[in-house]
Amino acid sequence: MQPSCPPRLDSAHATRRCLSTSSSLGEAATASSGSSVAGRPELPPYSVILKDGANEDGVRLRETQPLVMRYSLQGQKTMEQLVGSRRDGQAQERPPLPTAAGVSLEVAGGEVVAVLQFSGNATPEKAAALVKQLASGLQADGIALAEDESAGAFRVAQYGPVNSLRERLNELMLGVRL
Repeated sequence: MQPSCPPRLDSAHATRRCLSTSSSLGEAATASSGSSVAGRPELPPYSVILKDGANEDGVRLRETQPLVMRYSLQGQKTMEQLVGSRRDGQAQERPPLPTAAGVSLEVAGGEVVAVLQFSGNATPEKAAALVKQLASGLQADGIALAEDESAGAFRVAQYGPVNSLRERLNELMLGVRL
């Protein structure tokens, strides 16, 4: 399921895309990384947010896409996902607060990102090549990177079923300054 957004604005090198959900709740659930084991950050399983109802209201929420992984130069990684509507269809005025350690709610949006689509696995080598390609295209178009991205941060958004061997659509995202 693709997010419902206004039409995209395309140039030769970048795409402006809104990341939102059709739900009236425009808040994002973010699972922050913990300490790393063998160089890999520990993340709580995303089912804490989606399936288990591990929140103050004990309600289950609908799955949303994309699943966004945010990478920083310091090697930290966070998993972000939009909060979906309740699975039981009941209205809610606000998203329930998470009870799982390492999971937080944050207001998201209000930014412009350049996007480069790709398929397959997002390996460190592939991500580095795509960051370089997208940053070069933006520079050629006279578009400056946002502060975090200038320091090496980037995001990868993934669409498609996580429990399938089918190839998934991915997007490498770099925040830009207007």
